[in-house]
Amino acid sequence: MKLGRSRIRFASRYSMVSKKSVTTAVIAMSFWLAWTGSSLAQLHHHEGVATHRRGFRLFSPHGHMVEHHDDYRYVVPHAAHHGAYYTYEDAHYYTPPAPRVAAGPPVAAQRPTPIEFGGLKHYEALAERLDALANQLCLDLHHNYQHNRNYDETYREAYQVLQAAKFIHGAEHAGDRDAIRRSAGSLDNVFHHVQGELRNWSSADVRPVGRYSLAAKLEEMEALLHHLMFDLGVRPDHDNPPGAPPPDGEIAPPPRPPAPRP
Repeated sequence: MKLGRSRIRFASRYSMVSKKSVTTAVIAMSFWLAWTGSSLAQLHHHEGVATHRRGFRLFSPHGHMVEHHDDYRYVVPHAAHHGAYYTYEDAHYYTPPAPRVAAGPPVAAQRPTPIEFGGLKHYEALAERLDALANQLCLDLHHNYQHNRNYDETYREAYQVLQAAKFIHGAEHAGDRDAIRRSAGSLDNVFHHVQGELRNWSSADVRPVGRYSLAAKLEEMEALLHHLMFDLGVRPDHDNPPGAPPPDGEIAPPPRPPAPRP
């Protein structure tokens, strides 16, 4: 009789522990799913948002001067004789640089114009700016980041980005638009790999290069590349789904049972 009661108490305690473990696991999984979902949503929401370059002004699609905010994505501000680029509500826009006048009344700002996918009107100017910024990136890595892990490999890939930008900007392609598009596609893939490698690198602060930090350089390079690809009519690989969606009603199979212990 005592043995039977002991078994009952043990079974009861085991049941309580099991229920408690399952409850704890469910709660932990709920927190994880909530955190993952919010993180993915936040990542999607912040795609193309300028976080390391702030304080510039833009002309809205209606031609009004506005302070930059997060509805404007992939922003490339005016610089010297270059115009500005951004995306707004999934449309790409270009604002020409304001004409310089020595005297007289101020010249009215030009209204941003939509960029056509594959229009081939801006790629040379965008590649010129990307060339200059990629050169600054390589110099920054050379002077300040050689102590980081995988430096040689990462620098080699960053230099490939520079060479691809030079190719698009230069005359070596002899007007071969297919060669330009192929170069842009490979450039995009290499750049995003470099961007991922540099995310956690630290600087030795030996010599400042340019007016941007490393993170800000990468951010503007990404924006330049985004508009360059659009103007060339090239869709990034990460915008293309790797395969067809599963058929409606398809149910995932259960996990395999654990292998028996030897």
